[in-house]
Amino acid sequence: MALSKILSESLATGVGGKVLQVVSSFKSDTASTSSTTFTSLGLSVSITPSSASNKILILTDAKIGHSTGQIRYVALFKDGAIISTGDTAGTRIKTGITLTDGDGGQKIEPYVATFLDSPATTSSITYAVYGRVYTSGTVYINRSDSDGDGGNDARAGSSIIAMEISAWL
Repeated sequence: MALSKILSESLATGVGGKVLQVVSSFKSDTASTSSTTFTSLGLSVSITPSSASNKILILTDAKIGHSTGQIRYVALFKDGAIISTGDTAGTRIKTGITLTDGDGGQKIEPYVATFLDSPATTSSITYAVYGRVYTSGTVYINRSDSDGDGGNDARAGSSIIAMEISAWL
């Protein structure tokens, strides 16, 4: 459900849809993986809902670099399981985005994800950005592949926000 629909419904009824808590995390350092299975890139946030009927709105803005020559994948995970992705079909890889060769080793691309979760729990939940490669290469967070001094290379910062939204009565 779109955020605008959530807000308009809560305003119309006068109940529910209120932000109860906001938890955020900002990652300024870098991390990488060359794994062919999804691995955390170190950008995560944990939140404990106050009611099992409440929703959690996740806002992700991760800056991703990658090596050239292969395909890389980045996705949003909840407690180690992929969310905010398409249906399984055959041997297709579930992902949030697929990165392919672009501007060479100096490229840093955004991975932006908005996801409204219905966790149905009052236990702590961890949402995190994971990355993987197809068969080889590297996925980075907050840096490019070349990441050198004296050139056009840059560094970036990434954030993830979790908001608990009250349920409608």
